[in-house]
Amino acid sequence: MKHNIGDVARTLGITPSALHYFEREGIISPTKEESGHRTYTDFEVFRLMSYMKYRAMGVSVKEVSKQFSLTGDTLPEISQRLARKREEAAKKEENYRMMQEGIKWFEDSIERIPQHMDEFDVCYSPEVTLLDTRPDGLIPQDADVCKTFQSWLEDMPLTRISIALDQDGVAFMAQAKPGLVTAEDACGQRMIHLLPSISLHTILYMGDDIVDNPHQAFAGVLTHLQKHHFTQNAMAFGHVLVVDCSMGKRRIYLEVWVPFNAFE
Repeated sequence: MKHNIGDVARTLGITPSALHYFEREGIISPTKEESGHRTYTDFEVFRLMSYMKYRAMGVSVKEVSKQFSLTGDTLPEISQRLARKREEAAKKEENYRMMQEGIKWFEDSIERIPQHMDEFDVCYSPEVTLLDTRPDGLIPQDADVCKTFQSWLEDMPLTRISIALDQDGVAFMAQAKPGLVTAEDACGQRMIHLLPSISLHTILYMGDDIVDNPHQAFAGVLTHLQKHHFTQNAMAFGHVLVVDCSMGKRRIYLEVWVPFNAFE
């Protein structure tokens, strides 16, 4: 049975220009009628459906064309290619799992804002690893640190924009990831691994001055600790949760943890 280009294009969701391209690439060989129009047999439609199957697996047009040619790939070559595509799909699946995990964290954090806003409670801080880009601010000049910085950006939303406050009172912007991050590169010394610690915890908001004055995020918590005769005993940190612009100005919400010695 023969089909015209319009019917094939409409049914398979392929543009006529794409069908011409597939013809040039040798994927299909439609019949050229005396009128100049092309017609497609059921076998050509079958080949197009097979092409779509391989494209859905991530196989390139060139690879499909080579496989479909009369001097095409052997069965072992096809199997090896599909094994590579399966591995790529597994990696994408893991990436989507991590994305889902990161999105869920932010979703839950935003829902916690009303409950914890400006309220203090004592809890264990989460285990995190900070990427310290000092003294360059948010644009690291060291090539190795910059490479890791970019890699962490690609891992968002699992990576979080964060702030930190060391025991000397120096605050800085950083990136953070949950848990222990292993690194065997030159910027390993820039990674600060923080174990869970008894901490004073709260959620607050700041304005546009967060980058220039990150220490202000910890001021209220430190004052509360001092009021109860406790002191910070490890690096404090916080994560940016969300920026709310709905009230005519920016409110940058942060969740912070300040470790302290609970037995003083």
